[in-house]
Amino acid sequence: MKKFLFTATMLVSFTALSHAQQRGVGINTTTPAATLDVVANNADPGMPDAVLVPRMTAAELGAKNSAYNAEQNGALVFVLSGTGTAGTRTENVTGTGFYYYNSGTTRWVPVGGGSATDTSIYTGNGTLTSVRTVDQANNNLTFTTGTARTIINGTFETQGAVYSKTRSVVGDLVAGTWQANDYNIVLTGTTNNISLPDATTNSGRVISLTNQTGGTRTFVTGAGNVAFRPLNVATIQGGRGLLMVSDGSVWQIIGGYN
Repeated sequence: MKKFLFTATMLVSFTALSHAQQRGVGINTTTPAATLDVVANNADPGMPDAVLVPRMTAAELGAKNSAYNAEQNGALVFVLSGTGTAGTRTENVTGTGFYYYNSGTTRWVPVGGGSATDTSIYTGNGTLTSVRTVDQANNNLTFTTGTARTIINGTFETQGAVYSKTRSVVGDLVAGTWQANDYNIVLTGTTNNISLPDATTNSGRVISLTNQTGGTRTFVTGAGNVAFRPLNVATIQGGRGLLMVSDGSVWQIIGGYN
């Protein structure tokens, strides 16, 4: 009887193995649609339907560094707690979550919530760990700031052309007609009197003003307030230009020819 049971068991196992080799492995299904197809068992509400991958701490994963090589590319684990070690395969492990192994970089990579702190620029701060390059592939990268500013607390370098908005103005240029994103203003036509934006509300702002009207034009103040004209400059001659910055009180000349 035992011999018959053993033989029957082996026959069933061989049949299942042959079926798996031909059509994949199915759990709760006899027609797997992939190499491994796990179908929920809705008839048993007490059985959790899920796939559990290996679970371990960051330290336990780090202890297996030498075990992960090209053959383990794409391996998936779930880190229960802890952070990885810089300079090792686990240096990108920053907290609880799923991680997959990338043999090309020899590093574990977070999947979705694989970080205790979201360091995307939309929700949190972060620190680059090495040089990064963004290839825009001839596509514009636009930041819409509204009344806010894009601030660089450090050195800024460009290795290409610099573009800025230029607007031509015909007629008088008064403080109220300046736009929030004006930088280069070219005076044309019959412009006579010029008022700058209020220096006291535009601290740090830089503006460029070019006079192409063919004659000298006069800076006027707003209600006698010198915050609306360059310091110690009353006029701008035809064919000349000025570069100015607000120090929070007045407009200071920092470049140009007048």
